[in-house]
Amino acid sequence: MQRTGKIADNISLIPSIINIDHHITNTGFGTCQLIDSSACATAEIIYRLIKKMEITITRSMAFSIYTAIMTDTGAFRFSNTNKAAFSICAEMVDMGVDPNFIANHVYITYSISRIKLLSMVIESIEVSENGKMSIMELTQEMLDKTGTKREDVGRVINYARHLEDVKVAALIFESKNGGHKSPDEEREFHISLRSNGTVDVSAIATAFGGGGHMSSAGFNIKSSLTTIKPRILSLAEDF
Repeated sequence: MQRTGKIADNISLIPSIINIDHHITNTGFGTCQLIDSSACATAEIIYRLIKKMEITITRSMAFSIYTAIMTDTGAFRFSNTNKAAFSICAEMVDMGVDPNFIANHVYITYSISRIKLLSMVIESIEVSENGKMSIMELTQEMLDKTGTKREDVGRVINYARHLEDVKVAALIFESKNGGHKSPDEEREFHISLRSNGTVDVSAIATAFGGGGHMSSAGFNIKSSLTTIKPRILSLAEDF
């Protein structure tokens, strides 16, 4: 529940909460739970529900289901990709979904502002002393300078994850704190973690109050940039 941030206390007051998820670190909160960590995406669970309820899948629903499964499996590249990912997406294609259209909009089409932001984020990359961990930062100031929207930030962490010999990549993403702050000032951050599969980053995220999968996880933390960076890099000593 705490993954929802500051509104967690208000959400907990809702009489009936339905918790549908595929993350193994899900704490089982809510009134009703439908959690299946073997599912490739929460959209796979939603698909099964729709079928069980005998609801007709519309073309727009098909586009959403296909997009959700494609992105949560990293375009069918991640270890969570299963047989259902392909069979469900094949069914969605039969219903009129255009894979090329979705792939172009999700992975290929970039705005000039996103390219500028990417350049700044890549410039921030640091690697741990043993070379097993890379870390990059993305601040509100970077977003403002490039005019990039927060929703256009996705997947920049992959540039740090694909570095040679790196087992774990971390992205320090500043939450919208209001105004630009110095590196020594405390603020809210979201830390995204990606692994090459040899390190369970969900265990790291859970230790900080977050969660996720073995190869993809994250957590929120209040800290200064100068404090959190060395703290995260120090984790590489255990890899």
